[in-house]
Amino acid sequence: ILPLGLRGISSTNSKPAIAVVFQVLIHPGFNVIRIAFTIFQFVGFDQLFELKHYAAGEKSTAASSYIYALVILHLAHMFTALISLLVVTIRAFQNKYTKEHYLGFELAAMFWHFLGLIWLYLYIFLNTVNAV
Repeated sequence: ILPLGLRGISSTNSKPAIAVVFQVLIHPGFNVIRIAFTIFQFVGFDQLFELKHYAAGEKSTAASSYIYALVILHLAHMFTALISLLVVTIRAFQNKYTKEHYLGFELAAMFWHFLGLIWLYLYIFLNTVNAV
């Protein structure tokens, strides 16, 4: 999501870094995806309730509890990732990142890539477990 590396950060111009983060946060295409994802989540949870798959209680199963746990973990990761993007954006507008001082920017980029790899691994793992 932050493909700039050090090329987009300079001591006099942080506009490229700001542009990328701003596009991720505000771009209408991303907002459409976010809204669609949220709607589909509510539809999916309604279907789970109709099928009597509960997160906890006497009528819950391990599989249904696992689904809810993954969704909660996903929400926690997205919440922290969006906070990191917000912090990077604010610091970029304040011209805090230079060629010498860019640790916060790099950590945010590494966090996003780490999240992507973790969720990709989970997706592959969960799909191959069902195939066996």
